[in-house]
Amino acid sequence: MSTNRGCTKEINPRCRCDTVLVSRRIATVGFGQKGAERFVRLLRDAGVATVVDTRRRPDSPDSGYARQRDLPSLLRSAADIGYEHRSELAPPSSLFDRYTRDEDWAAYVRDFEELVLASPDAKRAMTDLLARSDNEMMALLCLEPTPQRCHRRLVAERMQEFDASLELIHLV
Repeated sequence: MSTNRGCTKEINPRCRCDTVLVSRRIATVGFGQKGAERFVRLLRDAGVATVVDTRRRPDSPDSGYARQRDLPSLLRSAADIGYEHRSELAPPSSLFDRYTRDEDWAAYVRDFEELVLASPDAKRAMTDLLARSDNEMMALLCLEPTPQRCHRRLVAERMQEFDASLELIHLV
């Protein structure tokens, strides 16, 4: 059986061609500046099956509807989307706190790569997520409304370095 990114077999199971759509994709999404309805709609419209929470403090009172104690049930009831927390992909509190004070993005990226992305735990988590991306659309979650200055983009880009065929989709 050949692979063809243009085949619609995954979309239309009655397709009689002998090709299968092969596409490894992972999304990133931030809940900041989005109401719960818009947030869930973005995920649902993108076909996300599981939200992978990459925050260090997922139960912060500042998280509103996205608090860890509330988010899994919101996702499940509103769109049948799963939830998991991967703290090994989160910045250490000291790095995050320093960045909120000095806003030195270049230093943040350098230190995040060294402290997080190079760690064995993060590498295992990214390898696991990559393996699952064959069969499941996931979205890396954080607070930042856009991916430009957010660690979830750095994680996704590192995953893409592991597998150049991985397509990144930033849900904004």
